[in-house]
Amino acid sequence: MWVSWLLLAGCRTTCTPTVRADDPQARAVVGELARTFVDQLVPSLEVCVPTIEVVDEVRVLGQSVGGSYHPTTRNIQLATTEPLLVYHELCHALQRQNDLPLDDPRWALDPAFAELVPHRGQGRAEVFAVTCQEALGRAQLIGAPCDSDRGDTSVFSDVTALFTGPDDSVDPTREAAFVETVRRPFVGDTLEIGVLEDGVSVFDGTTNAAFHPASGAPVFPGTPVRTASDPARHDGAALGSMELGTINGAVAVRRVYQDANGVSSPAGCLQELEQFFWFEEAFWSGFVEGGELHLGYWEVRGG
Repeated sequence: MWVSWLLLAGCRTTCTPTVRADDPQARAVVGELARTFVDQLVPSLEVCVPTIEVVDEVRVLGQSVGGSYHPTTRNIQLATTEPLLVYHELCHALQRQNDLPLDDPRWALDPAFAELVPHRGQGRAEVFAVTCQEALGRAQLIGAPCDSDRGDTSVFSDVTALFTGPDDSVDPTREAAFVETVRRPFVGDTLEIGVLEDGVSVFDGTTNAAFHPASGAPVFPGTPVRTASDPARHDGAALGSMELGTINGAVAVRRVYQDANGVSSPAGCLQELEQFFWFEEAFWSGFVEGGELHLGYWEVRGG
């Protein structure tokens, strides 16, 4: 049980790593990422990495890798300053230093990813680290499981529970909510939405209809000025889908809203054939559910 992880851990130990790198910018980047990671841990967990060294190459069992955590010295070597890989090694430190158990079957490595794990017998630790490296970012957007999920995506909520909050790229307290305006029968097996000057055109693979998405009132089926897309973009903001997987075989697909500052927020489960578009100063989407076409606009709430 994940609750036991918090009970097994001790009191928070302060440990500011020394970052060694020839490039001053690399030292600053890695130091800031390490501080963000440790500062966001729940109070009952701790990570102490005395030294993080950025080098030209890191090799494990003869293979060149992005980084490595050494449990004996508690030090980390990195061949990159890419945030997810920095977090990845800190996640190994988190799991080892807090004795977080990985005997749950959900942490078993999917054999399809075996070639990505250079050290034999470390499959579960790699599943944890790959899942955990997203815990301050995109994993915060997953929320409750969706019917379209593949595998057990609850591992994402388990790792986010180890942190008090996300990094600056995610705001899970703000949510984009769907406001349905039109519902009509849908019998096709494809969905193409075009944006007209005064409405939308909808093609279901057989027939085409043109109407205003707010009222359903018919409009002239002219030539679309643009087509729906994934994501739809306007003035730096975007609404679309995000796929997040990990190496236990779990894959989650969610809607995500991103504002003009690059901060993302959840927008729920992606629906069948869903497409996104901008129309009359709002993001809209259309999808098929229960043999019906659903159209509506999106409101950003909270935050």
